[in-house]
Amino acid sequence: MRRGARRLVLVLLAAALVVVVAAGATAVWYAGTHPAQAQGPTASTSPTTPAGSHWFKLTGRDGKPLDPDRSTYGARTTASGPLLLFLAATGLRPKNYERFLTAATQAGYHVLGLDYYNLGPAPSDACGADQACYGRLEQNRFDGSAPSKVSAVTPRNGVLARLGAALDHLEQIDPKGGWDHYRTRGAIGWSDVVVAGHSQGGGEAAWIAHEHRVTGVLLVGAPILTNGTGVATWTGTPGKTPVGRYVAFDNTADGYYSQIRASWQALGLGTPRTVSPNDRLSGRLLLVDEPMRDAHIKLADDSTPLTADGTPRYLPIWRWMLDRFAPRA
Repeated sequence: MRRGARRLVLVLLAAALVVVVAAGATAVWYAGTHPAQAQGPTASTSPTTPAGSHWFKLTGRDGKPLDPDRSTYGARTTASGPLLLFLAATGLRPKNYERFLTAATQAGYHVLGLDYYNLGPAPSDACGADQACYGRLEQNRFDGSAPSKVSAVTPRNGVLARLGAALDHLEQIDPKGGWDHYRTRGAIGWSDVVVAGHSQGGGEAAWIAHEHRVTGVLLVGAPILTNGTGVATWTGTPGKTPVGRYVAFDNTADGYYSQIRASWQALGLGTPRTVSPNDRLSGRLLLVDEPMRDAHIKLADDSTPLTADGTPRYLPIWRWMLDRFAPRA
């Protein structure tokens, strides 16, 4: 009986351990609904996510999940410096960019890899030759206004509402982190924000910079504001952010390169310079000329090529871009 009882206790303990591990593996962290000590899923075990960073999900003010309902990344290394707002490519999410977001965190920014509505066709596919469509789509993605047949995001799901919810959450869990610095009287303080994005996310970032004066704009494989027959109407009007605050990067092997180059020209960003990642980098528009399958995606997401020591091949270019507006020591 004593041996049988001991065996039963061991079986019960093992079962309890399985339950605890499973619960930890599937835990989610909704902004405003969990205490500050809650841990985001996989944040502490990812090989590329720095200590002190957070993965969390957002809810609307009504307490209901947003659509899409995916993890957002927030991190800081100092209590000063600009906020880097990063937006992913079509169909991707912040989790696909841990290497890039880690580089931004190490550069000293407050970093927010924001989940947002980037589903369905890419803007150039959705809008085609309708040059006015691009602005309506990007505005709808931003704040839920100007809905159309190609984009009908609701205000609660727009970038602006999600950005506010993310800052609310980060202020709550990190009250001494300086997250409140990025709002003035409840509104986003765009003058302390660097907007960044890859592909569709870069198009949205460029549109935000056109409508609001921001500290800087980082565009990777972006923007794509044309299908080759005309460029988005909004690029022909004066923007709030000077073109000198834009920095961009692409590969000539990118299948969208001709559209991106036309978009750079429409924005008045100048002539790109072809470089190797290990060159002494300068200018504002950088190109690499490297034959590569899926070159467009590999510019920034975690499928990016690695060097022999396991670091991203394009890390020197990412750092060069980030350093343009990073806080100074």
